[in-house]
Amino acid sequence: MAIFFGWTKRLALYAALLVVGGCSLLPKDEVVPPPPPQPAKPTPHVKVGNPYEIKGVTYRPVANAKGYDEVGIASWYGSQFHGKPTANGEIFDMHQMTAAHKTLPLPTMVQVTNLKNGKQVVVRVNDRGPFVGDRLIDMSYAAAKELGFVVQGTAKVRVVSLTAEPKLDHGPLRRLEAGGAPIRQKMSPGVRQNMERVARLPVTQLMGRPLGGHAAGPAASQPMGRSVDLSAKRVQVPHQLRAPHRGQAPNRAQMPDVAENFRRNMMAPPRKVIVQVGAFSSQTNALRAKSRIHHLGQVDIQRVPNREPALYRVRLGPVAATAALDETLKRLLQLGFGNSQVIALQ
Repeated sequence: MAIFFGWTKRLALYAALLVVGGCSLLPKDEVVPPPPPQPAKPTPHVKVGNPYEIKGVTYRPVANAKGYDEVGIASWYGSQFHGKPTANGEIFDMHQMTAAHKTLPLPTMVQVTNLKNGKQVVVRVNDRGPFVGDRLIDMSYAAAKELGFVVQGTAKVRVVSLTAEPKLDHGPLRRLEAGGAPIRQKMSPGVRQNMERVARLPVTQLMGRPLGGHAAGPAASQPMGRSVDLSAKRVQVPHQLRAPHRGQAPNRAQMPDVAENFRRNMMAPPRKVIVQVGAFSSQTNALRAKSRIHHLGQVDIQRVPNREPALYRVRLGPVAATAALDETLKRLLQLGFGNSQVIALQ
C-alpha cells in the first residue's frame, strides 16, 4: 500500500512538472497592431465650393444656376473615373446619366441638346470638369451615347439649367427655356433649321453666350444667361437621376476640395474591370459575338449558374480601366454592341 501511494505521489509530481513545462513552451501573446486608419468614404452633399485652381486656371463656382443657358463643346468621360468619387462625394458611374461642369452648383439638373442631331438628355451635374481647353461640359458615357457622340468624342451642345438651387434630390422639375416656354422635344422645321445654322457656326462665336443671343453675365462668379421664367410645365425627375445615397448627414470636412479630389483621381492606379458585351439565350449567338470581338482582347463566355432557360454572358477582360478602354468601348459601339457594361472587379 505504501508503495502504491509512493507511486501515486510521483505520478502527480510528474504531471505537475509537465503542465508547468508545457505552459512555458506556449508562445507568448503577440501584440497585433491595429489596422491603419482608412480614409472615410465621401458622402454625397450639396456643394458650391470655393474658387479652385486646376492646371493654372482658376474657376469660381456659382451658387445659383437660374438662367444658365450656354452653347459650347461637350466631351465625355468614362472608364478612367468609373467607381471614383465625384466632386460632391458621389461615386461616378459611367452608365448613369450624369455630367461634370466647372462652375455650376452641385448637383444641378440640366438639359443638354446635341446641336448637330437634335438629340436631348436630362443629366445630373455632380462633378467638376472638363479641364481640357474651352470645353463646356463633360458627359458620362451613358449620356454621350444617348446624345450620339461617343465615337466622335466631342459635340457642339446647348446646356440649359432645369433647377436653380442645388439639391440632393430634386422633386418635379420645370422644363425651362430662355423665353419661358417649355423646351421642345419635337422641334418645328423652323426651329431645327435655326439649330442647324447655329451648329455650323465656329464655337468661338458661341462660347460664353446662350443660344438665344443674350450675353452672359460680366462676372465669372455670376449666373450666366438671361433670367428664366419658372412657370413652365413640370417634368418628373427620372429615378436614375436622383442622389444615390440618402439619410446620413454628410461630414463635409472629410471631403477634399476640387483640386485635391482631381489629383487623387488622376494619381490613383487604374482598377481592373471586365466589360460585359452582351448576354444571350443562344450559345450560338454568344459564340458569334465572341468571334466578332476576339481581336479586342481576352473574351470569355460564361453560362449564368442556376438559371433556366440558359443565359450566356460574353465578357471582355480583365482589363485596366484607363483611357484606352474608352477607345475599346467606341469600337464595341461601332460593332453594334452599344449596351456594353463596365463592371469593376472586387
